[in-house]
Amino acid sequence: MEATPGRLYVGVYLAVVGALAALTVGLSYGLFAAGFAAGFESFLADPADTVQENPLGLLGLAGVFISLFLLFVAVVVGGARYADIDQPNGRG
Repeated sequence: MEATPGRLYVGVYLAVVGALAALTVGLSYGLFAAGFAAGFESFLADPADTVQENPLGLLGLAGVFISLFLLFVAVVVGGARYADIDQPNGRG
């Protein structure tokens, strides 16, 4: 196995992180544009009223949280996979 990751793997990693980031921003903007500005606080205050007022907003909110979680996982897994533990601060 080679010591440094191939360009293909790094390219795929960057594409996945970029796509997840774009998805998160897009979903957040979609929620804002749809008028779901109250966000998570309104769901915590009165879940039944929030679902009745804007059911798709609630799905969008769940999508934002899921995409943020997947973005976090991708960054952590990618960083752990490509990190060089033997060299402090990434210096040779």
